[in-house]
Amino acid sequence: MLHVLNSNPSTSEVLAKDYRVNCEFVFETHGRVEEEVEEEEKEELPIAPKRLCQLWRCQLTATCCGDLATVLRVKHNLTELELGGNYLGDAGVRELCRGLNHSNCKLQRLGLWGCSLRCLLRGPCCCSPQQLRYCHLTHSICGDLNAVLSISLSLCELDLGRNKDLGDVGVQLLREGLQYPNCKLQKLGLEHCGLTAGCCRELSSVLRTSQTLTELGLGRNGFHDSGVQLLCEGLKHPNCKLQKIQLNIFDK
Repeated sequence: MLHVLNSNPSTSEVLAKDYRVNCEFVFETHGRVEEEVEEEEKEELPIAPKRLCQLWRCQLTATCCGDLATVLRVKHNLTELELGGNYLGDAGVRELCRGLNHSNCKLQRLGLWGCSLRCLLRGPCCCSPQQLRYCHLTHSICGDLNAVLSISLSLCELDLGRNKDLGDVGVQLLREGLQYPNCKLQKLGLEHCGLTAGCCRELSSVLRTSQTLTELGLGRNGFHDSGVQLLCEGLKHPNCKLQKIQLNIFDK
């Protein structure tokens, strides 16, 4: 995997025997450095490389997360990592957090969502129904994610959707990290996470204090009227920066 990440800036595919994955790296570069450009002029050119690693629905388990954590520590230009629809579990994500907490990690977006049955509606799917499972994350991993949110200066998008066992306790644990002054998170996905009105007071508190959160996905949770009323208290606060909130109930 490290060999692939260190390859030339082009789309690369590798079939790993242990992980059975298909890796695709996308590089988007704006501007170009010609050979004749003077060294001092290169710094002024608008070069903005973007590196994306997509590993969703690749049958990954916690076993590979140590390698991924190493990648996060050494590849300072990796900005997006998609791991949704795998069987990482709390143990795997806890290992990932070691890389996320490293000062060299510049990751901006981390996807840990579970596979939705909606993928079956898009056309032929290579996954059997047994493979369309969640990432099996529970509230016990939220303490580690909380630490990442408190430390990371680059992570701006975190998708934890479709992990039903996160629950209210998970959100209560995440609140401290979301309210930390250094937290730069702009988008948080908590769709279909088994949430109830019991966590809405914490979410309302985050809405009142976060200076960066602009998008919050809360669809397919059981908030009911009492929960939404608590959320509205945060939304009405003058400090709330939220621009988009998802609360749809009948999503299928």
